[in-house]
Amino acid sequence: AEAITAAPKTISLHMSEKLEPKFSGVELMRADGTAVPIVSKVGGKDGKTIEATPKGKLAPGKYMVMWHAVAADGHRVKGDYNF
Repeated sequence: AEAITAAPKTISLHMSEKLEPKFSGVELMRADGTAVPIVSKVGGKDGKTIEATPKGKLAPGKYMVMWHAVAADGHRVKGDYNF
């Protein structure tokens, strides 16, 4: 959170439980609230990963990642962080 870094090519969120892909996802927004187009994948090899790949190179600035996940047992969680 609040990291200063080079623009990531992919954002990966790793959960402790297997996810229900239909009910899990991620959004990427600029600090002004503008959505950044991404390609997202839920599951991965272990079934516990959410990935977001921006469709273009990220311009310098602040961004917010907002995610939501539903585990196979129905447990819902959500969160966000800035970078």
